[in-house]
Amino acid sequence: MIINRLESIKINFHSIALYGFYFLMFLYFLMPPGISIILSDSIITIIKVISYLFILAHFIFNKKKFSISIFFIILFNIFLILSTVYNKGQISDVIIHSIIIIAICFTLSVILKNDNKSSIFLIVIRDITLLFFILNIYYFFKFPNGIPDLTIDKSFPFFLYENVNSTIKYILPGMCCSSILDYKNNKIFSISSAIFFFGIVYQALNIYFTATALIICLFILLWNVCIINNNFFKGYLVYFISIIFIFFLNLFLIISPDIMSFIPSVFGKENNFSGRTILWSNIVNLILKEPITGYGYIDDLKSARLIGNFYGSHNYFLDTFFQRGIFGLFNLMLLIVYPLINSINMKSSKIVDILFGYVIACQLLFMVEPVYTKEFLLLPIIFSLMVIIEYNKN
Repeated sequence: MIINRLESIKINFHSIALYGFYFLMFLYFLMPPGISIILSDSIITIIKVISYLFILAHFIFNKKKFSISIFFIILFNIFLILSTVYNKGQISDVIIHSIIIIAICFTLSVILKNDNKSSIFLIVIRDITLLFFILNIYYFFKFPNGIPDLTIDKSFPFFLYENVNSTIKYILPGMCCSSILDYKNNKIFSISSAIFFFGIVYQALNIYFTATALIICLFILLWNVCIINNNFFKGYLVYFISIIFIFFLNLFLIISPDIMSFIPSVFGKENNFSGRTILWSNIVNLILKEPITGYGYIDDLKSARLIGNFYGSHNYFLDTFFQRGIFGLFNLMLLIVYPLINSINMKSSKIVDILFGYVIACQLLFMVEPVYTKEFLLLPIIFSLMVIIEYNKN
C-alpha cells in the first residue's frame, strides 16, 4: 500500500512538472500582443527566451521522432522561403517565422502520440488561453471603448488581443483543446467552453460586431451538437462536403463578389465585405503576373502599396498563392485534404471528429481574415488532425 502511494505521488509530481514545462513552453506563443500594458518588456523578453529554449530542448531530446505529417509543414515553409529569396524579400523574417511554425508542429507530433503528455498539453493550452481571455473580458467592462493605451480610434476599440478581429485567432487553439477535454470528461459543454463562447458573443453584441468570430462560434456549437454528441452525421463526410463548399464559395467571392453580397448585408456589413472585394481584385491581378513563384513575404508598407492593406488581402488562400505561388497553394490544399484521404478505412474517432470541425472553422477564417502572422496558432490545429489520424492508423 505504501509502495502504491509512493508511485501515485511520483506520477502526480511528474504530471505537475510536465504541466509546468508545457506551460512555460507555450506561454509566449499564446500571450495576447496587448499584454505589454501589464507586463514590462523585460519580463516579456524573458518569457520569450524561456519558451524558445524549451522548444529547442524538446527538439534536441526528441529529434529522431519525425512523423510523416511534419514534412508537409516543412515543404509549405520551404516554398515561402524560396519565393522570398527569389524576390529578394524579407528573408530573415521568413526564416524565423518558418522555424517557429516547424518547431511548434514538431513538438506537437511528439506530444500527441503519448496519451499522458497529450492530456496535460490539452489542459495547459486551454488554461493559458482561458486565463488571458478572462483578463480580456475584464477589460471589456473596465474600458468598454477600448484600453486607452492601445486604442487610437474609439469606434474601433483595442483590447488585449488588440484588433477585436484577432481575438478568435488567438483563442481558437484553446477552444479546440477545451472541446476535446469536454469529450474526454463526458461533458457536453464545460464552464471553460462556455466562457469562450459567451465571451465572443458578448464582444460581438456589446463591444464591436465581429461577424467572422460569431459565425465560427455558432458553427462550433452546431458541430458539437450535431456531430459530436448526437451522431446525426459522419464527421469525415461533413468535412468532405465542407471542403468542396468552401472551395466554390471562395471562387464565387473572388470571381463574382456581387452574387454573394447578400451575405455581409445579413450581418449589417457593407456589400463589398468591408472593402475586402477590392483587396481580392488587387491581389488576383498580381497573382496572374507571377503565378509560379509568387512574391514571397513582403513588408507591410509594400503590401499596402501593392494590395491595398498592410495585412494582405484578408483571404489566406489568396495570400498563400501570392506569397508561395501555385505550388504553395497546392501544398496548403494538401494540408487540408490529406487528413480526409488518410482517414479512409480508419475506425471512427470523436477526437478526430472534433478536430475536423475546428479545421473547418480555420478554413472559414481563412476566407475573410489575414492569417499569415497568426499561422503559428492556426496551422498547428490542422497539423494536429494529421498527426492524430496518422497515430490512430498506426
